[in-house]
Amino acid sequence: AIIESAQGNPAEARRLLQQSLGILEGLGNLRGQAASLHVLAIIESIQGNLAEARRLLQQSLGIFEDLGDLRGQADSLLVLARIELAQGNPAEARRLLQRSLGILEGLGGELQEQASTLTMLAQLEAVEGDLEKALAMARESVRLLEGIGSAKAAKAREILADLEARTAGGSGGAPPLLAELSGLPVRAKAAGSEEGLAAIDAALEEARRQAVPSREVVALLARGVACWSAGDVAGCDESLRRAEEALARVSEAERGALAELVEMAKAQIAKSTAAGPKESDQLYAEAMATDQAGDMAGALGLFEASLAASRQEGDARGVAVNLLMIGQALRVLGRADEARERLREGLEVAQDLGDEELLRALQEAATVVTAKAEGAARGDDNVSER
Repeated sequence: AIIESAQGNPAEARRLLQQSLGILEGLGNLRGQAASLHVLAIIESIQGNLAEARRLLQQSLGIFEDLGDLRGQADSLLVLARIELAQGNPAEARRLLQRSLGILEGLGGELQEQASTLTMLAQLEAVEGDLEKALAMARESVRLLEGIGSAKAAKAREILADLEARTAGGSGGAPPLLAELSGLPVRAKAAGSEEGLAAIDAALEEARRQAVPSREVVALLARGVACWSAGDVAGCDESLRRAEEALARVSEAERGALAELVEMAKAQIAKSTAAGPKESDQLYAEAMATDQAGDMAGALGLFEASLAASRQEGDARGVAVNLLMIGQALRVLGRADEARERLREGLEVAQDLGDEELLRALQEAATVVTAKAEGAARGDDNVSER
């Protein structure tokens, strides 16, 4: 199911997860149920089904609490916080993030997860105007990430520099949290979800009701990108035009960063519209078709070519996805040691990206490779090749 989701097949992933849940419930495997509910919630959220995602996460969180699984609780709280942000509920998001951070600090050793949570909290505090508190959290995040040599430290330093510039009286860059607030509904609409667009419209209506033009700008930008993703060019242009009109009503102190965000959105849409399909995407599609035709060796060569193209294009997620598929192909071809090495590399890339869904897909694939190798050592012929 995780692999289907990573390959862009959410309907099949959902079906498999629901089937898995039924089996796990029959076995009384609570930990497995909680993990499956968590993954299913992430898939629902990406599809824009935010209410369903919240319901599933609350179920997952409840089971993790009953089991005393603190790490599971922290993970569920973090995803719940992101959903609250996407629906324009920063106060609830802050409460959930603080709970998650408290658990992670108590566990110890979860430094990258602590840092990611601190970064989100820092940006929330900045939006609310408490820059000193935001700075303290951002500095701690940078310290933790640099201490473990994480590639995420570079992004954390950018966020810290932005906060320092704003504290010193500069305009800084576009607040990264704005992208976080609008990102999930945008992805939802890009996937064709009506609920995703409804979430954006609800946020827009609330911003108007409260007479907060800065939030109107963010919601209208989200709407513009959503319309563009769905092929609604007229709706995209109209939303961006209204975003610029709302920008004129924003206070001077906030306008600089928001104006930059508007320009960034316009430039990204123009760039994406002008660009043709990437070489890596074309090679990946050809590899998948070759795989479906039963030519695994041929598919492996094409996935390798797609991987090289993704590296050249600087597409880290494309690198991780191709490493996943290469690992799968090598396993089927009986090259377990090479498969493990490729999947290990993919796990490192996904970890640096913070892509939880892709990380789980790679972990699942690595587990299958290990199980296959152990089964072969025992002479077990019942371990599936695919």
